[in-house]
Amino acid sequence: VQPFARARPNVTNKPKMKAILTGLGGRGLYWLGNLRKRDDIEVVGFVEPFQGSIERAVTQHGVARETIFA
Repeated sequence: VQPFARARPNVTNKPKMKAILTGLGGRGLYWLGNLRKRDDIEVVGFVEPFQGSIERAVTQHGVARETIFA
């Protein structure tokens, strides 16, 4: 397991770091899975120009369409 992928509890009560993920292809979805395991990071937006990748992210990975920008 990569150190980044391990969930780290937000024991300091600091605000979550907000992240924007660029790309929702295979690598982007890999990182999305890792970021969702963490409770100290909130993914607030995505950038993806390809409609096929957008559709897959929305239908198969629960990404809200209104958070994706081309």
